[in-house]
Amino acid sequence: MSKHTENLKKRLKQSPPKKTDRKTTGVSSFLLPGLIGLSLIAVIVFGMIYFRLDREYQVGNNFYSALKAEQVLYLHVRQSMDKSMPEEIQAADNRSIMDFMYLRIKNEDIVAWITAPGLPIDLPVVQGKDNSYYLTHLFDHQPNRLGTLFIDVQNAGNFSDKNTVIYGHNMNDGSMFASLANYRKQEFYESFPVMELYTPEGDYKIELFAGYVANGNEPFLRFTFNDETDFLTYIVWLKSRSTFSSSVDVKPHDRIITLATCSYEYDNARYVVFGKLIPRN
Repeated sequence: MSKHTENLKKRLKQSPPKKTDRKTTGVSSFLLPGLIGLSLIAVIVFGMIYFRLDREYQVGNNFYSALKAEQVLYLHVRQSMDKSMPEEIQAADNRSIMDFMYLRIKNEDIVAWITAPGLPIDLPVVQGKDNSYYLTHLFDHQPNRLGTLFIDVQNAGNFSDKNTVIYGHNMNDGSMFASLANYRKQEFYESFPVMELYTPEGDYKIELFAGYVANGNEPFLRFTFNDETDFLTYIVWLKSRSTFSSSVDVKPHDRIITLATCSYEYDNARYVVFGKLIPRN
């Protein structure tokens, strides 16, 4: 027998083949299919949730698009009728360009319509009995995550208050008040410094003058003021915190509007935009 063969036998005796742990193999063969099954279930569940959310977004956006189209049609019809009316009658007609009579039939909570030229904001505004219902219901009362833009219950509802607050969701698809968060950048403000507000009592131009990230866990809105000095002090404070600079001059007799939506800088953050109301009529 050669020396090489003897060395090989010694190695085999010193290092016998390892026995397979049947218990471990059995557990592994049992767990692996289970884990795969759980993973497939998770994929299916998340897929169903995503499909449901996407479907809900589509339903909400389609509804508001149809409502907007109805108002555009009304505007065209009214413009055609106005051309045939005497100038005296046209001058005396101070109605809003929006058809609030028709909108009130659909929902008696309607108080306004707000648009931001060049942005997706072109929506009805309501005032409910609380600040919760319209977070989860469309203008026609359908349950839907998009909700409806709504005025705080503390406000009068006709924009006669010194500061009227409107809330709306910051949706992932860019709908509702999602555009407001873009006012954190100066260049965005410079591109879209004005909005329009239509109400049954008359229409307004909104000149935006400030916007900042607020903590939703703390009181960050004011509805009333002690006097003109208190009001102007608030305006100065807002401008000092604003993420953009504006030359809009807010005077003691002016009324303002606050547009609030969720933001994601930290937990329960809000982005709030402020504008000066200028009557159109």
